[in-house]
Amino acid sequence: MSDTKPKTIRAKATRDFIDAGTERRFDAGKAHDFTEGEFVNFAAAGLVEAVDTAADPKAKTAA
Repeated sequence: MSDTKPKTIRAKATRDFIDAGTERRFDAGKAHDFTEGEFVNFAAAGLVEAVDTAADPKAKTAA
């Protein structure tokens, strides 16, 4: 049996932005869970940076 739940990466937005494809809004400084593909795209555009989950006990880890 395969795991169908996509891996997520916890990251915070470096500035306010709206994802044009999904219309989801992300506020600067707030952490969100992103799929690997979303994270790669947003990080390449300079919109997000990974959250150090070891340093933040409230941060969710990838399942």
